[in-house]
Amino acid sequence: MFPRRPIVTSACLAAAMLALTVPTAAVEEANYARVNASLAAHHIAPRYWRLATAAKAFDRTVTELCRAAPPRDLAPARAAFNGAMDAWMDIEHIHHGPVELFMRKFRIHYWPDKGSRGARQIRQLLARKDAAVLSPDDFRAASVAVQGLPTAERLLFTEPSVGAIAAETDDDYPCRLLGAISFNIADMAGGLDADWSGGTRSFVKELQNPGGGDARYEDHGAVTAEFVKGLNTSLITIADLKLDAVLGKTLKEAMPRRSESWRSGRSLRNIVRDIGAIRAMYEGEGGPGLKALLPASKSALADLLSRAFDQILATARTIDAPLARAVADPAKRPAVERLAKEIRALKQLVGGRLATALGTPLGFNALDGD
Repeated sequence: MFPRRPIVTSACLAAAMLALTVPTAAVEEANYARVNASLAAHHIAPRYWRLATAAKAFDRTVTELCRAAPPRDLAPARAAFNGAMDAWMDIEHIHHGPVELFMRKFRIHYWPDKGSRGARQIRQLLARKDAAVLSPDDFRAASVAVQGLPTAERLLFTEPSVGAIAAETDDDYPCRLLGAISFNIADMAGGLDADWSGGTRSFVKELQNPGGGDARYEDHGAVTAEFVKGLNTSLITIADLKLDAVLGKTLKEAMPRRSESWRSGRSLRNIVRDIGAIRAMYEGEGGPGLKALLPASKSALADLLSRAFDQILATARTIDAPLARAVADPAKRPAVERLAKEIRALKQLVGGRLATALGTPLGFNALDGD
């Protein structure tokens, strides 16, 4: 999928990071504007369109599932769920803009659920069987912990809901709840797509025209800084929450069920898609990415980042078991530890060297205060 480059080890990557000098050159405003326009039009807006498309397909498949006579085959709904989750992971690194409105980010994907809030509330819903809460307006106002993809995963991949959905006769509440969730996700994804691409008031237009009295961003450099901050925040999430929290400090302290999407066995798949999306923002797709802003004098930094992304993806693909199992397997755990080390190194590289080189100080990230 990506161009093949020489592989760099974690140790070499860390050493190279330390060898790089801190850059001071400023980026011209016109260059910020060019890259911002490219990322908005060719990287972000198409991914929100794909999310809307995948979410609509998931909702349609769930509707068909719930209309079918038992015994019901959950395989098509599970496949559509994976398609929607893939599409979300492909755009999860965008933390600003319309996804902030109406708490869409948390309503689509409430994770990590540190207090098992979602599990507790979904059990309560299934026990009460309150039909009123399933109407679109009421469900939109329900707890964020039950509205999105993690709850859909729980219903589709774990008992007793799997058995209830597949074989239910007089009790259709679990499937109706799944339908309320899939409709809600599709509604939010469609809204995100419209907000990014919807004509003269689209968020793409707002990114392309900063400044002025009521503008969200002061200048094009501030827009680029938002992109870099989001990239850094995503790497922090992957390193700290998706890997380190699951690994624990030792084999005995591994916490497999802290892994994201462990019920569907796609925790590692999520990370691979996360890194692939972040890499695309850096390299560019259909136009220049953040890499294009680095001056020729920083070619070593530009190349190091590209090789680091390639190495991380190569390491992830050597892990031949679900993450929840690999972290607790003495034979497979070293590869996960190596992946975590490489992502931590990339996180330091992006948060330090890249941000400084682009003139985009990070400030606070989206996880501060969590």
